Amino acid sequence: MDNAFTARFRIIENRNRDKETSPDRKLPIDFTVDHARKAAQYLLDAAKQAEADGTTIRVYKGKDQYEEKPGFTSWASLWGDNGSWSPLPINTSNDMPF
Repeated sequence: MDNAFTARFRIIENRNRDKETSPDRKLPIDFTVDHARKAAQYLLDAAKQAEADGTTIRVYKGKDQYEEKPGFTSWASLWGDNGSWSPLPINTSNDMPF
């Protein structure tokens, strides 16, 4: 099965830390125009699927403080400081696979 889209990313050191709260590293993500549209559709489909299935994620407000909110998790792959976010498409059909 083909991926929904592919977006390459890398982790780089933040050399312009101007505040103590500035991040140590940054995560630039590269999208082609076509894959940006596919990623947007993927996120919309995943949100609809999460609502339909009632899945939740934990939204943390502190080390041990969190609340469950409707949502989903999407995984990416990382090799050293470079990676790829290329999830499988969301099955938006209610049809049975047989």
